[in-house]
Amino acid sequence: MTIFVMKKWLSLAIFPLSHSILLIILSLILFWRSSRSLAITIVTAALIWLWLSSTAIFADWLLTGLEENFDSPPFSSIPKAEAIILLGGATSGLAHGGDMGNLNESADRLLTTLKLFKLNKAPMVVVTGGITNGAVSEASLMQDMLELMGIPSEAIILEEAETNKNSIILYTIVDNNLAKYLANTSSDKKIPCFGVLGNLILNFSKILNQKASHEPSGQHILNEEYYDRIEAIQFTMNHDDGNLLNEIDNSDIILVGVSRTSKTPTSIYLANKGFKTSNIPLVNENSLPEKLKKNPQFTCVVGLSTEPERLADLRKNRMYSLKESENTNYTNLDDIKEEVMNAKKTFQKYKWPVIDVTRKSVEETAASIIKIHEIYSNNVK
Repeated sequence: MTIFVMKKWLSLAIFPLSHSILLIILSLILFWRSSRSLAITIVTAALIWLWLSSTAIFADWLLTGLEENFDSPPFSSIPKAEAIILLGGATSGLAHGGDMGNLNESADRLLTTLKLFKLNKAPMVVVTGGITNGAVSEASLMQDMLELMGIPSEAIILEEAETNKNSIILYTIVDNNLAKYLANTSSDKKIPCFGVLGNLILNFSKILNQKASHEPSGQHILNEEYYDRIEAIQFTMNHDDGNLLNEIDNSDIILVGVSRTSKTPTSIYLANKGFKTSNIPLVNENSLPEKLKKNPQFTCVVGLSTEPERLADLRKNRMYSLKESENTNYTNLDDIKEEVMNAKKTFQKYKWPVIDVTRKSVEETAASIIKIHEIYSNNVK
């Protein structure tokens, strides 16, 4: 308890804001005692110190001294452990208009976690993170991303389970040691825990007269193609919904379309096929990046369109799910018709192939895009 109190007092003592407040209080006392010039000098110094300490240059200077003394060790030197702890801070809530996490500058911790897991440094990942935006916890968002990157769901444990009332854990872990660890930990925390595959695997072993290997993710082959796919997924998530437009040069495919034309799910599907995909919401022609307008054929660009009536229904459902008013230009059928027509004119102007997604599944749309990419690649060669 004493150490805890000391830490709090020391934190207050070194915070620049604390210094500034003390200086301002001192200046008020001096001002009250008629030392006005000295009081003004101290107030000015306090404000300058507060401004200086809040700048990125000052923060980088402080952090550099710490980071230079602690280089990241090579992966080969990291010993094996019982679990990898993935701390929060890699996402900034939900991405606009979707249900995926919006990655920030700390997203490299996700890739580090993936690398450590694939090197068998630990059999499971404990994901932490509270609710930062809306009703979805950061831990849940990062779990979805880890599963998308190839880490099996049975190897991921959410920290938030402990805090939920009436929680029940159903697991499909095949590694015996990991299953025992989970069962013991759950018992200690008084969380009911049940194995789903235990009896099923045992019965299959008897029927097939084969011994179960209990090897997790045995179906995944960790070859170059696998890591290329992971890289494509990471790229696509970072370049969703018009993000990082200054990096679109590295895109294999760019999808352009008005809101709710399945750009994000199609991009993720293409990423799982190994294509680095950027998608750009088309509000009007001015919303396109200058590089794309100056050189519209520098990579494979595909326009996505849909019937206005179908688009109006999708947008109304979206607004209803967000509990927002439907009476906006976003859902007005006449405005949508004009929006779709202008989008088609833009596609025609830049000679981009167009796919009508009205009655197409994501898989069908992606298959058509892959064909277009093959044609584009052959023409470039």
